[in-house]
Amino acid sequence: MTLHTGCRLISERTVAGEKYQTPSGQWKTRDGSAPELDVLSLTTEPRHPELVSG
Repeated sequence: MTLHTGCRLISERTVAGEKYQTPSGQWKTRDGSAPELDVLSLTTEPRHPELVSG
């Protein structure tokens, strides 16, 4: 869940000119394109077994 949240925040809250850390550990400056995100964060948000009924 943390990975998904971090990727979402980078996508939604960084703007052109701001720095962000890529999945490989490099720091990049955000431009007009989408940021480089971890492939695992592009899947659906993980579910918590304790919150799933049934």
